[in-house]
Amino acid sequence: MSDEAIALTEAQIRAELARQVEMAGGQARWAARHSVTRSQVCQALNGSRGISQGILNAMGLMQVVRYVPIKRRNEPWPSA
Repeated sequence: MSDEAIALTEAQIRAELARQVEMAGGQARWAARHSVTRSQVCQALNGSRGISQGILNAMGLMQVVRYVPIKRRNEPWPSA
C-alpha cells in the first residue's frame, strides 16, 4: 500500500456503490456481475451492515485499519 493512498469514508463508498448499482440496472444485476448476494448489496447501501469483503473486492478497494494518537506523546515510540 502506498503512503499516498486516499482514505475513503463508508459514506463515500456507499455513494459510489449506489452510483454503480444504478448504472448496472439495479442491485440484483450488480450483485450477479460481481458474485455477491443482492442482500449484501442492499445491507451495504442502507447501512444495516458493514460493507462486505466481496463488495470491497468488486470495487477494487481494501480495508485498512489505522490507529492514531489521541494526544501527542512526549517521548518517541520505541524502534521495532
